[in-house]
Amino acid sequence: MSKTQQIALVGTGNVAFHLTRFFLDKGLNLTTVYGRNQQALEEFHALYNIEISTDFSRIPKDTLVLVCVADSAIHEVINQLPTQLKIAYTSGSTSLNALPSERTLGVFYPLQTFSKGLALQPEDIPFFIEANNPTFEKELMKLAQSISSNVNKATSEDRYHLHLAAVMSNNFVNHLFHLSENYLIQHNLSFKHLQPLIYETIRKIKTESPEKMQTGPAKRGDTLIIHKHLASLDGLERELYALFTRSIQQLNTTNEDEL
Repeated sequence: MSKTQQIALVGTGNVAFHLTRFFLDKGLNLTTVYGRNQQALEEFHALYNIEISTDFSRIPKDTLVLVCVADSAIHEVINQLPTQLKIAYTSGSTSLNALPSERTLGVFYPLQTFSKGLALQPEDIPFFIEANNPTFEKELMKLAQSISSNVNKATSEDRYHLHLAAVMSNNFVNHLFHLSENYLIQHNLSFKHLQPLIYETIRKIKTESPEKMQTGPAKRGDTLIIHKHLASLDGLERELYALFTRSIQQLNTTNEDEL
């Protein structure tokens, strides 16, 4: 993709925050960040010294626009943009077929968790691309390849399945970290003690299937420990422990285990 292609972002959340840095670091021609939240826009301007605006009608017609907003707002935002613009959005679960077919539309989906203030390197982030015409799809592929070495074509159905799996493996797992932290705090212990275990769990699944790496009392059928753990929990935490135990036992039949 030519570095002279004008790019604009719509949105001021975590995805827009990181894409702005990725594009600017690669010398791409990101001209303006648009949004409704003036305070958030001012933060973008202060951090990146980039033009900001709340007026979507000002976007030049030769600009590629990336819409980085919540799924519930995508349709509304696209309808507010000039009809001649090429537009791509960053959602995993919104189908391209659910949006106006007469527009030049595409998807620029980075499969990663984004938090402001945490530096990310884009080179290994998987990007999934789709468009409603081949020429625009090629353009989005080139844009993604200018910042990442992991760029893939994906249908709306593929993206949906990827996003659902990402929610389970990231959002749900992080929530379990949160519950574990709360439990340890209640017993005057630090969550930091679990971090080496967490890092080793992640390291192992880089080379082996999570199925092969499953350990714990549920896998080895240690009912004594399971009942003891359940007796130490109550409410939602007890329900979740029992649910995950049943799920592990249904999917695993071997008893070789260490933890």
